Amino acid sequence: MRARLALLAVAGVLGCGGGGSLGGDGAVDARDARMDKGSDVGADLRADQSGDVPADTGAADVPADTGVADVPTDTGAADVPTDTGTPVDSGGSCVTQTILGPRGGTTSSCSFKISASIPRDQVNVLIGGGRLCQQGSNNCSPKGGWFWFGDEIALCDATCLVWENSRNNLVVEVGCASQYCSACNQGGGACGNGIDQCCAGWRCNGTTCATCGRGGQTCTTTADCCTGGTCTGGICVNPMGGTCVSQAGCSQGVCRDGFCQCPADQLWCNSGCVNYLDPNNCRGCGNVCATGTGRVCTVDGCVCDPQSAFPDECSGTCVNKKTDRTNCGACFNTCGRLDQVCNNGLCGCPAGQMDCNGGCTDLNNQNHCGMCNRGCPVGTEVCSAGTCVCAPGYTRCPTGNCVNLKTDKFNCNACGTSCPGNKTCNNGTCG
Repeated sequence: MRARLALLAVAGVLGCGGGGSLGGDGAVDARDARMDKGSDVGADLRADQSGDVPADTGAADVPADTGVADVPTDTGAADVPTDTGTPVDSGGSCVTQTILGPRGGTTSSCSFKISASIPRDQVNVLIGGGRLCQQGSNNCSPKGGWFWFGDEIALCDATCLVWENSRNNLVVEVGCASQYCSACNQGGGACGNGIDQCCAGWRCNGTTCATCGRGGQTCTTTADCCTGGTCTGGICVNPMGGTCVSQAGCSQGVCRDGFCQCPADQLWCNSGCVNYLDPNNCRGCGNVCATGTGRVCTVDGCVCDPQSAFPDECSGTCVNKKTDRTNCGACFNTCGRLDQVCNNGLCGCPAGQMDCNGGCTDLNNQNHCGMCNRGCPVGTEVCSAGTCVCAPGYTRCPTGNCVNLKTDKFNCNACGTSCPGNKTCNNGTCG
């Protein structure tokens, strides 16, 4: 099965699979990475009740398209859940740049680099014309959507599955204010009314969002700390996902990019941070590399063991593209003739044979000695190690012919010695 990165919870996954890049020219450089699509990714993406496409957790064997990914958007594709917040007109005057990304199902990556020149607060991601909402730092809620991971746009796992099955292009719009999954207010904004809420780094003081202590800042009581934090020993301490200014302000994980989250080489699983190479959580929570399939956990997820005799994956099976005649050089590339073998990824004749007149031929052959169509004279010469040599009992004379010195009238007992008249050569003697 094709491998794919699971971006889950407050995951601190490195590089999100090292995906392609989306730049100002609208081009996509999607790598042919193999990641296991068998990760436990959860249920439907609940970002909007208008979306009716469930996240397909089955194994969809869609070969990775190594060609150009700029495929026109399929406007007849299935609905993709988006945020139910205030709609933003994707065709509005605020859009200054539209970047056409890869088509769902043509790449195994769920993350894509964005040019550093693009303002991060003016990016929106669309699938099938629907705008996906932006999540907080490395934190995918049931609403799905996407989040920033370093210089990459990373799709939440359930959203990535929906995108793959929709066969729509990923589209990035630049210029309009980013649309977040949950509308929130900052200082002075409304809160506490059952509808409005304060953004991370603010707390609700009655009905108004007010300043608060982030993890690591001083406090007198818990009321001084931002929502979710507690005042411990005079310092606000936040759980995973909370804001922070120092490591002392996190009860779990590390303080990174202003939030309490797992270290860059770990992901959040079952209320703890685990290494993304953990065999029971290989690049995704609960993703165990199936035993007996030749797969191991690497930075690319569950992949065929690169150190084994079958390091390449084709349609869920580990093969060797250098020697497998049914997957020679590439998946599903079968050698055209049954007499051909796969040698270093190329179809051809077995060692010691050559393609002669449309068939593999042993070059130690009476009719193809050392090369195609070079035959040895029958009876007097035989093919040995690709060279025509005199048959047993025959000697090659300066004329180039192989003769029997015991019976040849013109080469009796020695090359060039002829028997006179009607005499014949018998046992090397003229008589």
